[in-house]
Amino acid sequence: MLRPFDLSPKVACVFGKQDPPPRLLPTVTRRHHQGVQRLWSGPLDHGGPSNPNVTGQAAQDAVGFFSDVNSAVRRDVLVGEIPYRDVNYAEDQAFGRDVIESGLYKVYAPLGSVIHSHSYPPFSVPAANV
Repeated sequence: MLRPFDLSPKVACVFGKQDPPPRLLPTVTRRHHQGVQRLWSGPLDHGGPSNPNVTGQAAQDAVGFFSDVNSAVRRDVLVGEIPYRDVNYAEDQAFGRDVIESGLYKVYAPLGSVIHSHSYPPFSVPAANV
């Protein structure tokens, strides 16, 4: 999780793979696997505009994806130019977009993986306030 920071001083954050728990509902597991993590094809891909997988509007919208469930962020970025926003939900998503919009890089490092998922009842996911 830390090696990508050696690639460039423009690497602001790194996030790792999240695998669903083995007994998760099949619909939630499918949604998880169809999620935005498919945009990153290699162990050390940045999510910036030059990513060859960013080909449509949905991919462009998802390019800011960042999850702080399994992540590392440069301290000087957080206490300096890009602090987390004070929002009700999805502060990590707002941070990911802010990183890309500032011209810095996010790096996806799937070799560092954790088991994590949310299984909300239908219509109960909090609305993003970003």
